[in-house]
Amino acid sequence: MSDKTIYTGRKSFVAYISAIIGQLIFIGIINGVFYGIAWGMGEGEAPETALRYLSWAWQGVNVYVVLMAIYSLFYIRTIQWIISDEGVRIKGGILPWRKNDILHPYETIFEAYYEFGFFAKLFRYGECSIRRAEGITTAISEKRMHNAARITGLINEKLQLVRKEIRGKVATTPTVRTDTEELAHLGQLKTDGTISMEEFEIMKRKIIER
Repeated sequence: MSDKTIYTGRKSFVAYISAIIGQLIFIGIINGVFYGIAWGMGEGEAPETALRYLSWAWQGVNVYVVLMAIYSLFYIRTIQWIISDEGVRIKGGILPWRKNDILHPYETIFEAYYEFGFFAKLFRYGECSIRRAEGITTAISEKRMHNAARITGLINEKLQLVRKEIRGKVATTPTVRTDTEELAHLGQLKTDGTISMEEFEIMKRKIIER
C-alpha cells in the first residue's frame, strides 16, 4: 500500500486568535503588576537604583512574553494531522527534542470523532479525536482543528475500507485452525473493532454449527 497523502488537517485561524488574545491578557496582567510595584516604590521614595532594576526586569519580562507569544504562533502552525493510505500521522513541534511525528496505522484505530459548540460550527472548527483500538483511555485529541468534520470523516472512511479488506482476507483464508482457535480469533477481531458484534455472532454461529 503506497503512503499517499489524502488530506492534511491544520489548526483553525481561531487557534491563532485565541493564542494572541491570551498573550495580550497575560501581558496586561504582568504590566499591571509591575506598574503597581513601581507606583508603590515611587510613593515610598525608593532608591533610584531599585527603580532602575525594576525597570530592567519589567522590560525583560515583556520581551520574554512577546517571544513566547511568537513561539506559540509558530508552534500552532506546525501541528498537522496527515491522513494517508497507511494511517494518520500526527506532527507538531519546533524544537528538535520536542517534535512529534507519530504514525497511527488504521489497524490500531477504533474510530475517529469530533466535537464542537455553536461558534465552532459557525467557523468550521472543532476538536478532533481518534480512539485507539485498545479503548477510550488511549484517545488522542486536538482542539480547534479546521474542518474537524472532514478530517474525522476521511479517517472513518479509510477505516471502513481497511476493515473491508481484512474481512475479505479472513473470508478467503482456508480454515486451518481448530474451532476453539477460530472462536478466539473472532473474539480478537471483535475486540479490535475489525468486525461488528453482528458479524461476530454470525461467524461464531457458523463455526459452532459446522
